[in-house]
Amino acid sequence: MVYSKRKLFSLSIILVLILSSGPVALAATDVGEDFCVIDIPINKVFNTNVKLPDLSNTIRDSSSDDIYALYDELMAQHPTYITKTLLGTESSPDALPIYKYEFKPIRPSTSIETKQAKYLIASGTHPEKMGVWALYKTMENICNNWREDELLEALRFNVCFIIIPVVSPWSYDYNSRTNYNGVDIARNFSAGWKESKFGSNTYGGPSPFSENEAKLVYQMMLENPDLLGVIDFHNFFGSKDNYIFLWGVCANQYTRNICMSLIQRMDRKWKREYPFINQDMDCFIGNTEGIASGGSMAAQAHEMGFKGALTFEVCERVSADKSGSKHDSNALTMAYEAFINFLLMLTIEFTKN
Repeated sequence: MVYSKRKLFSLSIILVLILSSGPVALAATDVGEDFCVIDIPINKVFNTNVKLPDLSNTIRDSSSDDIYALYDELMAQHPTYITKTLLGTESSPDALPIYKYEFKPIRPSTSIETKQAKYLIASGTHPEKMGVWALYKTMENICNNWREDELLEALRFNVCFIIIPVVSPWSYDYNSRTNYNGVDIARNFSAGWKESKFGSNTYGGPSPFSENEAKLVYQMMLENPDLLGVIDFHNFFGSKDNYIFLWGVCANQYTRNICMSLIQRMDRKWKREYPFINQDMDCFIGNTEGIASGGSMAAQAHEMGFKGALTFEVCERVSADKSGSKHDSNALTMAYEAFINFLLMLTIEFTKN
């Protein structure tokens, strides 16, 4: 291309002006959209680094205070990683506290805040102790055993976890599906809330967010619009065919597809490791659903636009293990192992550019 003397002179003037004006600040749109980066490959199957002990009696007899004590001990061991905040109290005369624990990796200093993978994970919405303990064991191993496993290391240093260990402390302590007011907190959120009959186990309250427990969780969603997912960790007590161990109650296509892949992954893995698992390739140890109950935490998260929105459930015992029992070593180990793999799969899918 041939430039005229007039055009060359104009280009020279523009270049002089740019060089003499110093650094040019670029608008945010000029440098691209912010996104999450994971600094270790995580597209592998997590194999539990340690067989968890049989904690049947400990789990059975535990209270909300015991759960908080476990998290407090973790926080004392990792004070720069974990912080504790009192969110409020539950809806009873006991006014039992509801805490959140934030597991936030320290990152290299930067002049601006950059995006980080983040999840809100709750348990103890009902008095389902396997879910509460499997979540605690997940966080304990991420904290203490990351040096022995690069997948735990990836979660420890790349993902922020906001944990509400016991959403409904009164329910947990008194072994009641409903809270002191007779309300099922898993039906008290506004998304899909339905009027129901007082006295039933799924009574959703006189109105959406009538209970402090649901209000406080909702507030966490509002305060963290950058969440990749909201997971309500439960356990169930058996299945129709007395075999299912994993169950995903999903609010959207994203989580349903990931749960289906997780069940396939864990089924193949456990077929190799446990002789009591059905070896037929058309028989699976889990299932998933695409409909989150109205008034549930998952329905609320989906309505608010969070991709990861589901109730993640494990069974309190491995029904396929005829010699097993509630909360035994196999059940706790398999529950924790499955949840770590679910977090890895969720993070892989939700941090793709």
